[in-house]
Amino acid sequence: MDGYQEFLLTVRRDINCLTDGDRAVRRGAVVKLEKTLLTSGKTSKEFARRVFLEELHKPLFRMYADQGEKCRELSLSMTLRLVDLIELSDLENLLPLMLAALLGRFRSLPFPEQSEELRMEALRLLSHLFDVGKELLNPFASDVLDALSKALTDSCPDAKKECCEITKKVSQYFDAERVSRACGPLVGSLLSNLKHQQWKVRRATLDSLGALLLQEAPMLDHMEDVLPHLTAMLSDRTPGVRQSLAESLEKWLLKGLTFKAPMLSNNFDDDGPEGFDKFEPRLLSLLLGVASDEDAEQVGSLALGGLERISALKHEVLKKRAAREREREEAKKKAKEQREGKAGYEAEADAKVPLPPQCQDPEVVVAFDYA
Repeated sequence: MDGYQEFLLTVRRDINCLTDGDRAVRRGAVVKLEKTLLTSGKTSKEFARRVFLEELHKPLFRMYADQGEKCRELSLSMTLRLVDLIELSDLENLLPLMLAALLGRFRSLPFPEQSEELRMEALRLLSHLFDVGKELLNPFASDVLDALSKALTDSCPDAKKECCEITKKVSQYFDAERVSRACGPLVGSLLSNLKHQQWKVRRATLDSLGALLLQEAPMLDHMEDVLPHLTAMLSDRTPGVRQSLAESLEKWLLKGLTFKAPMLSNNFDDDGPEGFDKFEPRLLSLLLGVASDEDAEQVGSLALGGLERISALKHEVLKKRAAREREREEAKKKAKEQREGKAGYEAEADAKVPLPPQCQDPEVVVAFDYA
């Protein structure tokens, strides 16, 4: 019998007691396991890792819903530390069970987890899973986004802010199409928090919306719902919130200008621009509103700097677009010449025809002389 098997014999009874019908027995067992595996310092990380993967993870995940608050608390804190000991391939195998148990604590209303502190612990564990697993959570995007939309209704301001931090990680690690399809309720919950009485919650909400809608698919699908709520933020009483608004608007505009124009129009009613073009004027109008903020030093200057960067990028985008149009016109002209057998004088006459407006480089307005 090797060293690990001998060690396993010393903890197997406590592991079995995690499913005992007596609450006191379960509590005693989880307290002892937490001390043996993590806090005593006498157990090697390799032994703790193997016990977690082979014997402990299923009863530990079930304990998230235990009747005893101490059992729920220790099961969450133990998972948070044990996750750091395992390989990513092992974490990938555990994620279906772990997330089912974890998200179930705040995926329905009223929350199954009555303790505000333990709901925060559960959110911290979810955030830590993003830090460790990153894209491994992508297949569970729909479940995670649904749980976050519910968790954002928590009355605890710290829970709201933690959800906003997780939302930023969602935009970083989840596929944009998955997010766009499932984030409608999440966007709705975030918009509700823009009216929260605490300015730090409002700022965190704006920051998370700024990150969530930075991807092309979510922006094009959900910006229409967000824009009406942003006008009220122009008059928010806290400069930090208005600064966050300026930063989010700038990020959206800079990112949106890099999107490719739709190849084919789906707008058969001809209601106007499509794609990012239908949001660009309204976003610019909002950013101009921030630029005229009463706090010119902290807020207005930030928005003006953003407008300068956006205008520089817009100029480059228009120049590239004009260059593509010129290439397209030149190709049409050559094709026409070849088709009609044109040459010599007639070709020169065609060359004198002025270029269409879309083929011309954008004009730069002369700087205004304030003197």
